Amino acid sequence: MFFVNSKLENYLLRLAVIQFLFCVKDVNFSYSFTLTMATLPFNNIEHIIYEHVKEGKLFAIEKTESKRADTFFKKYKGKKAKPNDKIKGYWFIMDEEYNSLKIDFSEEVEVKIKELELFPLK
Repeated sequence: MFFVNSKLENYLLRLAVIQFLFCVKDVNFSYSFTLTMATLPFNNIEHIIYEHVKEGKLFAIEKTESKRADTFFKKYKGKKAKPNDKIKGYWFIMDEEYNSLKIDFSEEVEVKIKELELFPLK
């Protein structure tokens, strides 16, 4: 038995074992080998889709931020004079490669909440 000092040595050792196992023919044995993959820290953030009435474009707001918009719509429902409160979000853009819409995370934009309507997905 031997000890592996670094992650690189551990990786190279595993790679050598895999290559050896693929080169050996006509040998009946079983082995247990576990490769651990590095996990990337993804933030899975949900977005709520709104339609910007004046621009005629779709607008994505993070779910936590959209609660502010829900509160705004409930508070000023049926009233004509609404304040100019703003909310941050992202525009949808056309992805030419896949011929579909996607959220443009390159630029965060502030828009007036009163100019938004919840987009019906069904």
